[in-house]
Amino acid sequence: MPSSAHVARPARLGCARRPGSSTASSMTEGNYIQTDEVEDALLGLARDLLPDTSAAHWDAEWAHELCKDTLARLERAYAGLSAEVKDTVDLSAQEVWDERMHSAGLANDPVAFRAALDGWTRAGLEAMEQLRIRGGAA
Repeated sequence: MPSSAHVARPARLGCARRPGSSTASSMTEGNYIQTDEVEDALLGLARDLLPDTSAAHWDAEWAHELCKDTLARLERAYAGLSAEVKDTVDLSAQEVWDERMHSAGLANDPVAFRAALDGWTRAGLEAMEQLRIRGGAA
């Protein structure tokens, strides 16, 4: 068994968007592998099998990168709204997801964090999309 000095958090797999999908995937011999699922499985194994290693601990930088990408996506959606509608965006549906992200971080559960972040993103995008459909797009 490797010592904790030699075990590091698994590197993010090289990924691309699967055609027609918003999920990152990697292609091997014509088959798509969902990189998020592989990464989550590896991190779960690290937590279970190597709990005293750095791979098993919460990676704030990883969470930051996920959140940064999500915030950029929400920013693009927000920019597409008219000035009048921007003041009326109600993002309160994100609160429950925010709490779940926080809990997942405290529990060192990257799978739950990613799921909560996805829910948080959907809630924000849906709130803005509803306003856009009602005629609030710029």
